[in-house]
Amino acid sequence: MCGYDPSLVRSQSRYDLPVERGFAFITDTANWSKFWPGHVRLEKDSRWGASRETARLVTRLLGRERELTMTTKAFEPNRLVTYSSTQSGLPDAYLSTDVPIRRDSVNNDTPAARLNVA
Repeated sequence: MCGYDPSLVRSQSRYDLPVERGFAFITDTANWSKFWPGHVRLEKDSRWGASRETARLVTRLLGRERELTMTTKAFEPNRLVTYSSTQSGLPDAYLSTDVPIRRDSVNNDTPAARLNVA
């Protein structure tokens, strides 16, 4: 299949904002309803902000609520979040959100964030 792996999903986005601001936004669970598709709630015992913490996110998919359990493996502020996720009825996944610090090509003093999820 020419190197195509149907179990791998990769997405990349670029946002022109300081790395610290972008990292703080995506790792603050209070913001998750703004970008998680079908967000219903985050369970009260969820923790997300250091290595080996677990968040349980409930989403609605095709009219049914599903719980996604995510456990951080690595958490390096303003650089990296790596986590595994499990969801009943689906294969386990391993994801990495890497935020390399890069200088904007237009203004060398402006940091830019690039988020990679694989």
